Amino acid sequence: MKSFKILLFAVIVLFIHSVAYSQSITVTSPNGGENWIKGTTRNITWTSSGITTGTFTVRLFDGTTNIGIIQAGIPCTDGAHSIPWIVGNLAGGGTASSGSNYLVKVRQASLAPKDFSNAPFTISASGGGPPTGSIVVISPTSMWSFNAGGGMNIGWRTSEITGVVKISLNKEDGTLLYLIKDNVPYNQSSIRYEIPSDVPTGKYFIKVEQGVVIGKSGNFRINAFAKSIIVSNPYLNSLHLKGKICNIQWFSSNVSDEFVKIYLKPSNNLNPMPVANPKNSNGRNNYVWNISKNIPNGDYKIIIQTPDGKIKGESKVFKIIDKLICNLGISNADFCSGKLNITLKNYGDHFVGNLFFFVKYKKNHIWPLPKTYSLIKNSFVLFSGKTLNIEFKDYRVLPNINSCSEKFDIELKVDNEHLDVNTTNNKFSGTIYKDCNVRDCEKPDIFIDKIWTNFGYRESITAGDNVKTYAELKQSGKVYKSYSVRLNIYYHKEQFDQWELIKSKDFFINNVDFYKKVLEYRFTPQNRGYYVLSYKIDTYRIIEERDNRNNLKKKEIFVWERR
Repeated sequence: MKSFKILLFAVIVLFIHSVAYSQSITVTSPNGGENWIKGTTRNITWTSSGITTGTFTVRLFDGTTNIGIIQAGIPCTDGAHSIPWIVGNLAGGGTASSGSNYLVKVRQASLAPKDFSNAPFTISASGGGPPTGSIVVISPTSMWSFNAGGGMNIGWRTSEITGVVKISLNKEDGTLLYLIKDNVPYNQSSIRYEIPSDVPTGKYFIKVEQGVVIGKSGNFRINAFAKSIIVSNPYLNSLHLKGKICNIQWFSSNVSDEFVKIYLKPSNNLNPMPVANPKNSNGRNNYVWNISKNIPNGDYKIIIQTPDGKIKGESKVFKIIDKLICNLGISNADFCSGKLNITLKNYGDHFVGNLFFFVKYKKNHIWPLPKTYSLIKNSFVLFSGKTLNIEFKDYRVLPNINSCSEKFDIELKVDNEHLDVNTTNNKFSGTIYKDCNVRDCEKPDIFIDKIWTNFGYRESITAGDNVKTYAELKQSGKVYKSYSVRLNIYYHKEQFDQWELIKSKDFFINNVDFYKKVLEYRFTPQNRGYYVLSYKIDTYRIIEERDNRNNLKKKEIFVWERR
C-alpha cells in the first residue's frame, strides 16, 4: 500500500511538470532598448501558449529588484495580449523613478510560466517640458516627387533615443494614410518603401516617431498610377538601312495586354503600315524588326498601341534610306619602323562602319614596282567633326622596307552600306622610313625622354628623404663618339626666388651602342622648397646632331618640411 501511494505521487508530479512545460509566455514590448517617457501611455505586450485558465500579473523590476505590480488579475487566454500603461505608475500607488535598467515580468499567477524583457529599457523623466531626444527625417524632401507603384528611400537620424521607431505615410493635412512599418530599430537609419499603386495624386509627408519624439519630412508629391507605352527606339533622326535590322524598344507601365500592335507611320500622314504583333510585358520590351527593301526612302515614326487602341506610344522621327551618307578624309599619315599611323577626320555625320585602306609602296630596290597592301578597320566609330589616329603595326600585313626611305600612297574606301560624298580627300602620299628614329638616315639625335623620381607621380617628398632621380636617355641614329650628360640640381625656397646650384653630376657615356638607357642619381634635400633637376646632353658639343634643341630637359619637384 505504501509503494502504491509513492507511485501515485510521482505520476501527479510528472503530470504537473508536463503541463507546465507545455505552457509559455513571451514578453514582446518593452523588450530592450526602448526609451519611454514617464507619464506617457505605452502598451505592454506579450504572447502566451497553452494557458487558458487563471490570471496574469505584470510586474516592474529594476534589474533584479521587484519595484511593484503594474497590473494584476488579467484573464488568461491563448495568443497575444496588450495592456495600456501610464509609464512609471504602479498598481499599489507610487511611481517608478527615472532609470535605464528596467525590466517587465509577466507571469501566470501562482504557476510556473513567466517571462522577462530580453534586455533593459529606459524610463525618462518628463519634466513637464519637451522630450530630450530627437528624430530628423532627411529623405524624402519637399523637392522630390514619386509615382504611385514606384519606390522611395526613407532616411532619418536620431539623437538621445534608443529602441524602435514607427514609420508612416501621411496626407498633407496630417491624416494617416499607411502605417509603413512598426518596431524599426532606431539606428537602422533608412528603409526602402514601395508606394502602393492606389495612392491618389497629392502631397504627403513621412513621419518617424517614438512616443512623443516625432520627426517629419517635408511635403512631397505622389502622382497617381498611370498606364502608358513609351517608345525609346528608334530615336530622333536616327538612320536605318533597308534590308537591315532595327531594334524597336518600348517601356510599358501598367499595361495588362499580353500583345501590342506595332505600325510604321510615314511622315506624309499616309496610312500606317502594320509591322508586327509582339508580346508585351510591364517594363522594358524589344522587338527585332527586319526592314523591308521595298519601303520607300523617307521619314517615319513607330506607333505601338494596345489591341483596343486606348493606350498608345510613338517614337521620334527617324529615316529609312538605301545607304548612309558620310564624308571621311585622311588629314595626315606617318609611316616608319613598320608602323603606319593614319589621322582620319570626319567632315560629315557620325560614322559607324568598316573602313578599307590600300597602301602602296616598294619594299626594296630589287623589285622596281610598288606593291599594294590591304588594311581593314572593322566596326569603326568616328563622331561628326572629330579626328582620330589609327595605327597599323602588323609586319606580316605591312612589311618594313629594306632601304632608308621610300615613297608611299594611301587610298581610303568605306563599306557598301555608306556613300562617301567627297572622295578627293581620301588619298594621301608621303615618305616611309625604315627607322622612326633615323628619318634623315645620316645624323643621330640624342635627347632625354623623361625624368622621374622613386616617389612616383605623387611626389610626396619631405626634407631628409633619400631621393633617387632617373632620366631616360634615348638615341636615334648611329652614334660613334663618347659624350657626357650633366645633371645640375638647383634650389629655390619660394616659387620666384633666385635659383641656387647645390649639386652637379656628370655622366660619361662611353658605350654608345644603345637605343635608350636610364641614368640614376641619389641626393638628400635638406630644406623645404623647390628643387629643379636639369639634364644637359653633350655638354662639350662633341656629337653633331640632327637637332640639338632638345638637349636640355628639366623637372621641378617640391619638398615638404620634415615632420
